[in-house]
Amino acid sequence: MALGKTSSSGTPATLSRNASTISSASKHSTKHLQDQHVDLTTEELEQDNANPDSETGKFRQLFGILKKCLNVANLTDVRISLPANLLEPIGNLELWQYCERPDFFAAMPESDDELERMLSVLRWMFTKDLKFVKHKIAKPYNSILGEHFHAHWDIEPISLHPTLGHPEPTAHLDVNPTAEVLSNAGRTTASSSTSTTANSAKTSPKLPSSSSSTSIQKSSTTTTVPASSLKAGGGGSVASSSASTTTSSNETAATSLLTTDDEGKTRTVFLNEQTSHHPPISHFVLEARGPKGTVRATGADQLGAKFTGTTVKVFPGEHNKGIFVSFPDRAGEEYQITHPTANVAGLLRGNPYATICEYTYVTCRQGEGKRRLRAIISYIEESWLLKSKFLVEGVVYEYEEGKEDAYTKIKHVPAARIVAHLEGCWRGEVRWRKSGEKTWSQLLDMVPLSVIPKKVAPLDQQHELETRKVWAAVTNAVLAKDWNTASKAKQTLEQGQRVKAEERKKSGIVYEPRFFKPEGDNWDGRPQLTEDGLKAIELEFKAQYD
Repeated sequence: MALGKTSSSGTPATLSRNASTISSASKHSTKHLQDQHVDLTTEELEQDNANPDSETGKFRQLFGILKKCLNVANLTDVRISLPANLLEPIGNLELWQYCERPDFFAAMPESDDELERMLSVLRWMFTKDLKFVKHKIAKPYNSILGEHFHAHWDIEPISLHPTLGHPEPTAHLDVNPTAEVLSNAGRTTASSSTSTTANSAKTSPKLPSSSSSTSIQKSSTTTTVPASSLKAGGGGSVASSSASTTTSSNETAATSLLTTDDEGKTRTVFLNEQTSHHPPISHFVLEARGPKGTVRATGADQLGAKFTGTTVKVFPGEHNKGIFVSFPDRAGEEYQITHPTANVAGLLRGNPYATICEYTYVTCRQGEGKRRLRAIISYIEESWLLKSKFLVEGVVYEYEEGKEDAYTKIKHVPAARIVAHLEGCWRGEVRWRKSGEKTWSQLLDMVPLSVIPKKVAPLDQQHELETRKVWAAVTNAVLAKDWNTASKAKQTLEQGQRVKAEERKKSGIVYEPRFFKPEGDNWDGRPQLTEDGLKAIELEFKAQYD
């Protein structure tokens, strides 16, 4: 849902004030669009007299660009190089890591009950959108070919309340959510309607001090990475929330070789790599090893985007088959989570926000469960004229082997097959109940949750193609609001990619990723690690950062 994953190389061209290259390109086929590159300079965009330093000014400028793309079927087919003042100081690979709450991720394989495991997968699935609940929409840097990002988290997996069954997070809590967060969740106070997760968490003896319970803590370390712009509170930028340094003011770095420590924490590691530039595709793996079992998530990230006139519609590309979550300790039980369609609304007002529409399907395969379960989650369509409510509803049902796709809408599922119902607000509380019962239980509440900072190696320990190292010069200039220097550094990177791409083309060399194997002809959406990829995962599990 970030305005990202568009490409950033090709043959330079200039968009003049009097003639729109994108507009003319939109009248041609996708094949012609793939040969089109547009370089937009800060000076050309300042014709709107918008303040380039203000958030409203940035998105008004961006809206002006999007208007020229109204007839383009897929914005990722147009190679747009935006000026640095429209970017947030974070890379695509760092932004798209799906682990805003590793405590929910690491807890998924614990239960011996197949329905409870499905519910735990759904809990984590909702938390991966937490950055869009608590922080603003970001346009990150477009990744260069071969760029990769590594990170890890050390945190205790969540537990469920012994009688009420709702999750009890004990760390990184937003004890003072903003009015906007509460309004989007459909309430005026932090208390949820089904249970008192936030209140019980505040009184938990495991809760950190109030100074460390804000949404995001400012880094105690001054570095050249995006983290130096971290903002505290629920209204900070998504770039800031995702781009934490290796330590925060109330967090200590890993000091021993571990997958879990004496306090019961589990290490979760993440690796992704830009494996293709045209179309832009990255592959990722996310893995946790701890007392509640091993859990792994893999997939390919590829997005398509279209401007509809009022919103930007973002949808999965053909290589993106969803997220594949597996529990190796449970006979390889796997859950495929498909991506819904997102919309970036509010562009007309210069105050963009994310909505979600259509469906997510979560399908359980293999494993030791006696029942085959599948979930259909429906994101209720929003009216662009009315205030968004961010509502969801869903069912979990038992499907016949080999007929997992028989039902695509909730109303199609026979009542006799339904085992659970869900409803709520994906920016607030989602609740569930068993079929035939009237009592609802909380699945999760997003309001009291904050994005958990990641731990990343210092710049002097990073490979030249690691995300923060690649973009360090651009980031330093963006943070200093030195747009001219930032744009020049960005253009140097992009031009270097064009030269390398031309050299490979002349030499007939087919690029091969370092950490992930090529997709192949029968691509099923599950990326496989190379030997270097396997080693990188193990190194991250053992990493020590001072």
